[in-house]
Amino acid sequence: MTEETNTQKDEIYGKPAGFWGRALAWMYDCIILITVIVALSVLADKVFGVILFPWWWVLSLCYFVLFQGKYGQTPGKMLLGIKVVKTDDSPAGFISFFIRTLLYLPVSATCFAGFVTMAYNKDKRAIHDLIVGTKVIKIRRVSFWVSVPIILVILWLIFMQMLNFRRLIVKANQTYAKEQLSVIRKAINIYYGDNSGWPNKLDSLIPEYLDEIYEIKLSRGRSNTWKLDPTPDTDITAEDIDNSTAWMYNNKTGALAVNSDKPDSKGIPYYEW
Repeated sequence: MTEETNTQKDEIYGKPAGFWGRALAWMYDCIILITVIVALSVLADKVFGVILFPWWWVLSLCYFVLFQGKYGQTPGKMLLGIKVVKTDDSPAGFISFFIRTLLYLPVSATCFAGFVTMAYNKDKRAIHDLIVGTKVIKIRRVSFWVSVPIILVILWLIFMQMLNFRRLIVKANQTYAKEQLSVIRKAINIYYGDNSGWPNKLDSLIPEYLDEIYEIKLSRGRSNTWKLDPTPDTDITAEDIDNSTAWMYNNKTGALAVNSDKPDSKGIPYYEW
């Protein structure tokens, strides 16, 4: 069993590490580094009253330089079975790793465009490897299950971003609806000033005061329908709202409200806008 394992190791040792293996190692390093930085920041604040977080870049530099200078690997690279060496397979020193780590910033700032060079050389060296004279090699075969935690983290982040995107869409729809509510109310007031009375229906505003009754999309889909307040002698209240149309209009008071009792992102019912 040992001989078979050693044979497999010899077969893979020294082969260039691909983009995805390096990317997964980097993600593991980010998770470890963020955890350490947050923990140290909290500890420094609680115990010493020192704000450590602004110095995250120093901790990051030490993490990558010291681990790789000593072992040729960060913890993430250890998990993925890859290692950084010089082009002649000798160990790279601390100075090389210091420069290599500093080059991460422009590489990251260009959406990792520096990794494009991996496709054009046999050793799959990124731009910072070419500058410093290093390469990343495989030192052992790694099981697929090593990548599963990162995949789960990525899926979770994608899910959270989808939720954030949905919230942004909802907020944008609410902002648009408030704007249209303001425009229609203004048109109603101008109509009142011109005619010494409120319009009997919202359609009376078209085309002189409005091009159309504007659509809104809130809790019940996109709509520009409207209905008269069933109790015109009083202001529009929760009892009048039935969620059947976009707008509720009172032709005795000129009041206009969104015909929905659902809460907005701040918990305020739409009809109270």
